[in-house]
Amino acid sequence: ESFSVQPGIRASFTNLFGTQLYYETSARKLLKNNWEARAVLGFGTRTPNFDELYTYFVDVNHDVRGNLNLNPEEGISTFFHLKKHATISDNLSIKNKLTFSYINVADRIELITINEFPLQFEYNNIDDFRSIGTSLENDFYYKNLKLSIGASYFAIKKNFNFETEALATNQGNFQLNTNFTYSIPKINTAITGYYKFIGETNRFLLVDGVYQNQIIDPYGWFDMTINKKLLDDKIDITLGARNLFNVVEVTTNGVSNGAHSGTSNSVVLGYGRSYFLKLGYNLKI
Repeated sequence: ESFSVQPGIRASFTNLFGTQLYYETSARKLLKNNWEARAVLGFGTRTPNFDELYTYFVDVNHDVRGNLNLNPEEGISTFFHLKKHATISDNLSIKNKLTFSYINVADRIELITINEFPLQFEYNNIDDFRSIGTSLENDFYYKNLKLSIGASYFAIKKNFNFETEALATNQGNFQLNTNFTYSIPKINTAITGYYKFIGETNRFLLVDGVYQNQIIDPYGWFDMTINKKLLDDKIDITLGARNLFNVVEVTTNGVSNGAHSGTSNSVVLGYGRSYFLKLGYNLKI
């Protein structure tokens, strides 16, 4: 009961790529004092999904397109998780999760910037992608409050042309996530806030027909929602605000590792602060 191993295989049948196989083995070990260890090893292929192949989302604010010339991803991924659940008192409990990971993928599919003005994106294959990193997640439960704090750091190498290494980048990426949910049972309402800090990142950019590497400065993103349930939870109303910090553009260093330098020193991330109202009705069938 304290140790288990679970092997598995997934097959994908498509008329575009033939039969693709993915193999995975996971193991779990229950330790003393509510500790738990998990390990996962997987290798094989992943075919492009429908969005990556056929997306055509073009309007006044967006230009995102799929790519019928994509190749399936092939690679290996490994994860090791260490979990702990502790009950401090009747009102306070804590969950912790520490993760180590290694990913090595050929033909990784990513959304690439193919034009800056107007801004256009297209799915493309990255010849060689490698990532090694660690992350820590912490959940705190105190009465009606749930608070989550997490951080991660990944050392990433991307190579757009594996044979010549004409465009390779090594990057360390740090991210911080925190969110909270405060429930008010008397009025069946919950208030949720979500903040994410994204450290320095890079993107591949098509300039004058040549792919280049561009570094994007750190930025933060903050959303909030208020959720209210009515009539025995049949009606669900959510009022929310996205991008409360009104992040529209983030500074870049221009283009590095390339002969062309005609791009701007900022990148557009969104259209600014926005608000929404969502109304749902649960039929309870």
